[in-house]
Amino acid sequence: MGLKVNYQLLPIKAHMFLFFAGTSPIIPFLPVFAKQLGFDQVSVAIVFGVLPFMGMLAKPIAGWIADRFGVERMVFYISIILTGIFYFALLLVNKIDSDTTATLQCTETTTVLKICRDEVSRNLALESMITSCPERCQLTCHLAEETQMDQICTALDYKHKGCYNGTTPEDLESLTMTIYSDLSKHDTQPTADCIYLPVDRIVIEEEERKAMICREFTEVLCSTNCYSEPLQKFVIKDSVMASPNFWMFFIFNIIAYSAFSVNCSIGDAICFQLLEDKPGNYGRQRVFGSIGWGGFTILAGYIIDFYSQHLNGEKDYTPALFLMLGLLTFDLIICVLKLRVKPTTKNSSGSIDVMRLLSSPSTVVFILWCTGVGVLTSLIWQWLPWYLSDLAGTYSESQSCESTDHGATWITLLLSLNMAIQCFIGEVPMFFVSGWILKKLGHIHTMSLVLSVFGIRFLSYSMLTNPWHSLPIEVLNGVTFGIFYSTMVSYASMIAPPGMESTMQGIVGAAFEGAGIAIGSFTGGAVYKAKGGKFLFRSFGIFSLVACVLHVFFQMIAKRRRNVPTDGQDSIKFNANLGDGPVFVRVSTNDNDIKPIIKGSESFDTEGGGDVKYEDK
Repeated sequence: MGLKVNYQLLPIKAHMFLFFAGTSPIIPFLPVFAKQLGFDQVSVAIVFGVLPFMGMLAKPIAGWIADRFGVERMVFYISIILTGIFYFALLLVNKIDSDTTATLQCTETTTVLKICRDEVSRNLALESMITSCPERCQLTCHLAEETQMDQICTALDYKHKGCYNGTTPEDLESLTMTIYSDLSKHDTQPTADCIYLPVDRIVIEEEERKAMICREFTEVLCSTNCYSEPLQKFVIKDSVMASPNFWMFFIFNIIAYSAFSVNCSIGDAICFQLLEDKPGNYGRQRVFGSIGWGGFTILAGYIIDFYSQHLNGEKDYTPALFLMLGLLTFDLIICVLKLRVKPTTKNSSGSIDVMRLLSSPSTVVFILWCTGVGVLTSLIWQWLPWYLSDLAGTYSESQSCESTDHGATWITLLLSLNMAIQCFIGEVPMFFVSGWILKKLGHIHTMSLVLSVFGIRFLSYSMLTNPWHSLPIEVLNGVTFGIFYSTMVSYASMIAPPGMESTMQGIVGAAFEGAGIAIGSFTGGAVYKAKGGKFLFRSFGIFSLVACVLHVFFQMIAKRRRNVPTDGQDSIKFNANLGDGPVFVRVSTNDNDIKPIIKGSESFDTEGGGDVKYEDK
């Protein structure tokens, strides 16, 4: 039997592959990219919390414009262009210069680095630090007074450059050193809002010596860069949001993410148009997006790591952004030249039909399900990379106090492998069989399945101590995203009134990527900062399982209240008041998925009289 190729679907397959391949070099790494720029949990939560709200507004608006004015292709092309331009513009965002001032106190008996901020941050930092290993901080101290220079130069035996030039010691205006403090040997935290690091040894110009001893009490202000991530977060004094670089990052992401979201919803609507009466084949088209995303995430991770070898743990995302720009440009060319979309019919009454549809209890539950899954997905997109990055630092240091990478040299590789498993072992097979699963289980039971697997996945994350053990868990992404996404878009396509497919995809996309992702980002950031990553994933794992039980319970009640009499396996009759004549819809006797074929603004009141014939899909 020969292989049959549907050439009409090749361009949409190519778009799925190129668009997701093009955005994969930057989107999965945005949380750790922001972290490297100096963002804290709160600022990251704000950025990735507001972005979905903007997408939530952009998707239905762009969908309505495409449907109302018949400009679907134009909106589609513009979204690709804006996505590429504004993600590439992230190259213009520099690292945030924060106030990291601390006080170095030198006395006759010891030297102490004193860092004072607030009590809550201080307690959280102390709980997160690995006390079995010495803390290491690089200091750049500024000596403005002659007495400070004299005391420090005396403590250094006048051996440091600038301490003694034959006449006076006043040349020492700054001093750079690395200090080591083993907190396991000291019990010196007397102040509730300060962390004290007694200095056990120092390294100045590659020369190691014991802590400085000053003849008189001397205080020096120093810019501080600590190796321990929890300690460095405590060191940063000012608000990240006061920096212009924060707002550049924020604005560029708003425009790029909104365009990305619009392209996803319009692309899905175009895909269903091309599939015509075979919506169950959607997963076989979308799977190419997962292949592109997974493959180029690995490639981008390797390129970033290779290009950043000389940066001592920091990452340079420049080659990844150039890769993104090239792939999206190629995608735009393919879509303009090869993608053929039927002109959409301008619908003047579809908005009324959509509003009537949204008032249905079953549709409300569907929208709430999309929103809830969006909350859970947000934790994976925004906070799983952050969580694994924290685990990498803790795990690396627990293995060896002499480790110099603190997980930084291999965290990008780990995140890339996570994405690869999510896509190739998780999503790709599930997208292929999603149509079969939906046919066997029905949309309703599949929705409950997705929530239960989220619970298992999150509880598994909460038990991790070694970040590499997260790799087997990522297989579950096939259900939590692959099966979920196919269920969401196919159900939305089924219930959409004629001519309002893009609008309906925009609405469910807004619920998922708008309200859900935004709520998850804000809530996740707050919980992560207050309780940590383990508590975050454990609590939302329990939430997922509880939501699954409630969803099953609601559907059981709804099924009993429908009391739909059947007259054969292949058809169901239902009472409805349609005003004039019957309306024919499709329904599965497995899950009661309904697609009313509504003409114009005809009412659909399932509580009234009259006969409506429901035919099996």
